[in-house]
Parts: sequence; structure tokens; C-alpha cells
Amino acid sequence: MSLALLLVAALQAPLARAARERLEDLALDLRLIPLDRTPAPAFVLDSLEGGRVALADFRGRPVILYFWHST
Repeated sequence: MSLALLLVAALQAPLARAARERLEDLALDLRLIPLDRTPAPAFVLDSLEGGRVALADFRGRPVILYFWHST
């Protein structure tokens, strides 16, 4: 049993290192590059908390909008 644990430990380090390097490479590939520099139109939406949220509230900061629909 201890030999099996030793074998697993010996194999785990290189695999973990390779996985970490691959994740770092993927993170570099996920950069967001704006394709259009045209300002987004102004709009206001209702928040889940019951308030109102305007796009202008986030001026100068990156914004990712995620719309979903459920029935």
C-alpha cells in the first residue's frame, strides 16, 4: 500500500505542474479585446434587489452583461 502511495505522489507533481502551466496559457487566451469602440447606448434596468441600475453607473469600468430567460 505504501508503494502505491509513493507512486501516486511521484506522478502527481509533474501532472499538477503541467496542468497549472496549461491553465496559465488558457488564461492568456481569454483576454477580452473590444472589437467596436462605439459607446453603448444608455439604458436602465431593474435589479434583482428591486432598485434601478443604469449603464452610466459603471462608466470607465469594464462591464459584462449576461441576460437570461426562464419560463
